[in-house]
Amino acid sequence: VCRSIGEGHYITFDGFQVEIIRSGQFYTLLLGKHISLSWDRGTRLLVHISAGRVCGLCGNFDGNVNNDFTSSNNQLEVDSSHFGNSWKVIPSCADVTQVPLPCGDNTMKLVTVEQSCRLITGPPFKECNSQVSPYVEMCVEAACSCPSVGDCACFCDVVAAYAQACSERGLSISWRSNDLCPMSCEELNPKIPGVGEELCQWRYNTCGPACPITCQHPDPLQCSLTCVEGCHAYCPPGKLNSLSNVS
Repeated sequence: VCRSIGEGHYITFDGFQVEIIRSGQFYTLLLGKHISLSWDRGTRLLVHISAGRVCGLCGNFDGNVNNDFTSSNNQLEVDSSHFGNSWKVIPSCADVTQVPLPCGDNTMKLVTVEQSCRLITGPPFKECNSQVSPYVEMCVEAACSCPSVGDCACFCDVVAAYAQACSERGLSISWRSNDLCPMSCEELNPKIPGVGEELCQWRYNTCGPACPITCQHPDPLQCSLTCVEGCHAYCPPGKLNSLSNVS
């Protein structure tokens, strides 16, 4: 369906050129000027589009959160299930009549989950709360879906998603620790004594460049994201990083 014109550069069967960039935790697919997709190889998929060009379950992206529940019939819905049902692709599929409660009937788990999710409204994120509405409900739903309560992937991913939204507003937040959703880059660095000083070193950064200059992309790219979290390469002067050997 496509052909490669160099590592990270592809042309689709219909002649459309795309770019694939690896940075931090994310792979980003640049599809022209109006859309890009960023995936963390886990549960997070970020879609960046031009404002006012979409409709559906994610809203219409017109800057007004009060009309995001606009149905396929262009009616503003109050009930989330009515809104969701209006966008069914297959009409014969059964309607959702009731949105399941987080954690089901497990009240004890719900209390613990809600306590964990207070991190999003706590001191690390306090400055961001006024600029980006906290993902508390999303956090509770995601953490409830985890088999265990506490420090698990789905909980960490929601907090990381909120931190990413804060970064896009210019607020870089260091919220991870050795005890809470830890992230290390040491395994990417050379292990042989005396070797590595001349190589690029990988270090964790809460807000590293989303589209870095590399051997594969030596010229600056037009990137929708400003920065992304994860392991970023820091190279000696005059050297560029090659991502071809990084999985």
